Amino acid sequence: MSTQPTGPSASAPPSAAEQTKPFRQLIALVLLAGTAVLLLLAFARLLLVFDDFGGGFTQRANATFADFVGLPQMIALAVAVLIATHVRPPVPMARVITLVALIEVAFAAFFGLICMFAGFAFTVSGGEFSDGDLRTALENLLARLVLLAFLGIVGFVALRSLRAFAPVPAPQQYGYPAGYTTGAQPAVPSAACVAISAPIPSNWPLSPCRLCWYSSDVM
Repeated sequence: MSTQPTGPSASAPPSAAEQTKPFRQLIALVLLAGTAVLLLLAFARLLLVFDDFGGGFTQRANATFADFVGLPQMIALAVAVLIATHVRPPVPMARVITLVALIEVAFAAFFGLICMFAGFAFTVSGGEFSDGDLRTALENLLARLVLLAFLGIVGFVALRSLRAFAPVPAPQQYGYPAGYTTGAQPAVPSAACVAISAPIPSNWPLSPCRLCWYSSDVM
């Protein structure tokens, strides 16, 4: 009847973190690349239109807001930054990953703001100006402001994480003139301090400098 070893020689199975740690950098890069593709497609749908570009801009902006500021983009960017920087040790390309994520957040926020205001104008002016149209426009505006706030939090986390990888300046070395020593120099009395012919008042402190001043006055 065989028994399983239970001593120190028994190897524990690898944990889930150990199974995925070697692939953190690859996962973060894939998330960044996928988000970049989604943002470029949204950019093309919004601006790379040659038929009736000006007339349908507000309608396209209203339809493509979620392509710039959507939950998939925000989750992908947040996960990429967190697994690259907040799990110890950071991946070798942690600074590059965080910087690219911050650039993508800024790109998405910029075009998201454009789409939000253009979509508000489209909803308000799309048809007869009635209470229903205005209410829908305000509801969409409020919901999109919340999504932009979520995206701003992702950008804030990326920015604070990037500061952790900023190069630390080397301490400055201040030089001293030639022949200067930083140690304390012993006080050497002058020749006038050796020979003092007059008595020293009792209220004078016995320091070499005061002795020299007094002896020079007497002589």
